[in-house]
Amino acid sequence: MGNKLPGYNCKQCGYDTCEELRAVALFYPEKISSCPFMKDKEIGKILGVIDNLDADFTLGPINGESSCREFVLPLSRVPIQQGDIVKYRPLGCPVTHFAKVFQANDKDLFIGIHLVGPLGNHDAKDIGICMVLYFEGLVTEGQVPDPCKTVRFIPKHCMMKKVHTAVCTHSEGKMVRLEGIDLKVWGRA
Repeated sequence: MGNKLPGYNCKQCGYDTCEELRAVALFYPEKISSCPFMKDKEIGKILGVIDNLDADFTLGPINGESSCREFVLPLSRVPIQQGDIVKYRPLGCPVTHFAKVFQANDKDLFIGIHLVGPLGNHDAKDIGICMVLYFEGLVTEGQVPDPCKTVRFIPKHCMMKKVHTAVCTHSEGKMVRLEGIDLKVWGRA
């Protein structure tokens, strides 16, 4: 039961974290109903908070990293270096993101980033709108998809807990690469 809590740490259940509720629910299983996201939901489903759609899995960071890897193509010409903190908005997403650049060089137009949260850091380089090319990370909840499958997933770092769609282009163990990122989610047949 414990690994099926949403992991949003929204505090609406009366506990600071989902981990705290999980610990209490081990001894008092009825407490699980205090989670607003578990009410009237099939236990074990991975649900997007914004759209209330089910996802196939959540995507977390590779061991030792702060968030899943995101590779973006900035539409601006702002010079970017490894280690920079950047502020940007992914094309199609209403939320401004703050990230630390872990991969950037002169020959590639895209950069690799790890999200660092809503810092409101005024020293961040504003690189404007970016197209998200692909994600890499570990499937932390749900089934690892087969390559060439279109999937629904929630990046663990997504502040809106929004279900994204993509095509799985590579999987090895629990690590996956997801390309063709889209925030539009079509109904299941």
